[in-house]
Amino acid sequence: MKLVQKLPVALAVACVMMMSSCSKEDVQTPEPKVESVNVHSSLRGAGGVIALPQFPSTFGATGVDIYPTSWERAIYPGNASWPGTPSVAAFPTGVSNRTHAFGIAHQWVKPLPAIPSAPGANSFVTFVTNSSEFDVAKRADVEAKIKHLVVGQKYSIEFYVATTSIGVSGSGYAKRIIAQVAYPNYFVDINLTGKKAEWVKASFVFKARYQEETFSVAAASENNTFAYAHIFVDQNSIKKVR
Repeated sequence: MKLVQKLPVALAVACVMMMSSCSKEDVQTPEPKVESVNVHSSLRGAGGVIALPQFPSTFGATGVDIYPTSWERAIYPGNASWPGTPSVAAFPTGVSNRTHAFGIAHQWVKPLPAIPSAPGANSFVTFVTNSSEFDVAKRADVEAKIKHLVVGQKYSIEFYVATTSIGVSGSGYAKRIIAQVAYPNYFVDINLTGKKAEWVKASFVFKARYQEETFSVAAASENNTFAYAHIFVDQNSIKKVR
């Protein structure tokens, strides 16, 4: 697939430099009743060990195309990450820290504050967009596998999102992030307008169709600028809902 609109020249140069140098308003959802997870016997492993539901955390080493366990770049037809598109290098994804894109590339104009649920954490998954309308050809998404689910069971998941800018010509901030499981059935649309370099907590409830589901996130920017978006998940972000 070909990108329908190229990035500004200055921004494209900045993206290439970065690649070469790298190795909501609060979303208000009803508070579901949650309880400790009682896993179905079919999810018991060898020796009777119970496999608890897992919404993988975003802790990990920083870098472009480096991801925590069970996270990866989302690749599908038409998306900027689809193999062979000329935009792949211009739409990097990976793990960043609170001061720099992908750990050692461009410095954020405004550093991110400590993450509320994990003040000592300093890594999270980064994805980018160059579209204010969620155009699939102008963004790179990331996704994770939520594992060890009980089919038919409802779960709540929570996480934090944020947006930052590197301040080069043509760059800006994300205005919205959509997070989803089996879209359009289960998703949340997070408004980041006015939330520059701030962590915004979000959550939603979904019913498992399979023992493993795909969670994905995508962003839209302000005025089609190139924007960085981030998601943070800790080790205790999934709960069973009655």
